[in-house]
Amino acid sequence: MAKKYHLELNHKPNADGKYSLLLRVSENRKHKRISLGYSIASKYWNEKNKSIRVGCPDKRKIEEKFRQLQNDMQDLDLEGLKRKKPVSIEVLKNRVVKAQYHNFYDFADSLIKRWKETKSVNHVKHIQSIVDNLKVFSGDRSLNFEDFSVELIKDLEAWYVVQKNVGSTIKEKLRKLRMIFKEAEEAGIIEMQQNPFRKYKLPKGVSAPKVILEASEIRKIEKLVLPPGSLIYHVRNAFLFSFMNAGIRVGDLIQLKWENIKGDSLDYQMRKNGKRLKVRMVKEAQEILSLYYNESVSPSDYIFPFFSSKVDYSDKFFLDNQISSRTAQINENLKAIASKAKINKPLSSHIARHSFASKAIDTLPINELRGLLNHSSIKTTSTYIGEINADRASDALGRVFNKGRK
Repeated sequence: MAKKYHLELNHKPNADGKYSLLLRVSENRKHKRISLGYSIASKYWNEKNKSIRVGCPDKRKIEEKFRQLQNDMQDLDLEGLKRKKPVSIEVLKNRVVKAQYHNFYDFADSLIKRWKETKSVNHVKHIQSIVDNLKVFSGDRSLNFEDFSVELIKDLEAWYVVQKNVGSTIKEKLRKLRMIFKEAEEAGIIEMQQNPFRKYKLPKGVSAPKVILEASEIRKIEKLVLPPGSLIYHVRNAFLFSFMNAGIRVGDLIQLKWENIKGDSLDYQMRKNGKRLKVRMVKEAQEILSLYYNESVSPSDYIFPFFSSKVDYSDKFFLDNQISSRTAQINENLKAIASKAKINKPLSSHIARHSFASKAIDTLPINELRGLLNHSSIKTTSTYIGEINADRASDALGRVFNKGRK
């Protein structure tokens, strides 16, 4: 029976509510599907005619891509018939996909395009960073999948060390590269034995020491006299508010609204893992809030003036860029705060979280600390505590012998 080719809309929506378009090839009631790399809103799909409606912005490009893939598959099928060696639809799909993405960068770009619709912004940015790193590492040389070997990945690992990346960062970058190869293997672009990560072992990934503020250093920051209404004033207040509320991550801190305040409690959803956290605020945290509250604020207003309620942040990539920009400003001002307070540490927004955990270790059971940090498991919290305790131990002798000398 002759093979049949149809345009098809995936029945499951992507994260953004759009639907992926597929080429479906059928033979003897068996089907194989190939993504066209495009997604559309359901209003642009004519289910009865299995076609794209007029008005769809990418209609012409999608139909051209469909015809190109259909022609490629028909050519391969005809070649097999001429040789009296019929090609199954599975082999046909694999050959077309391999021909499409013989080049590593082409395949990686197709993944990024798809993941922009289905994955988090951070995930997409990390994958794009790996691709950009490889281009620098290889001197902008085109890389095909067969160019990769265990030796090349070891060279890349060494290159990351030269670029002054810490062990945990190198491990995470190579883990993301391994993810691209896994996708290529599952898509039939490379065979299992062609995947160098089948033989390469990821480095252990030792983290850089966590910077922690002592109670005396927190008090120095609290006592700083700063111009009311200035950016450095708001950064200091936001940093202390984060510290007093279990170390709010900066991306969440920037987006806090008055609707997240429920009486004397703070209730918000963490951007990183989607989990909710509700904590009863201490008096000092409520005093910081009182500096920003007035009768004219609405629940949808941001608490700290890093974002504007007049700006639309609904586009996730725009939102991420804005958070990155504000985070850079906040960290720059935190360095100035450290200098003014005579704190000889590289102060940054995340240190509020480390410092809270360090303070809480001595008073809270690990299961309660896990709840406040909203870690996925006790193991994560134990690792976190272990790293902090190791850092504290490094200057333990100094604290022992200096005690009582002042």
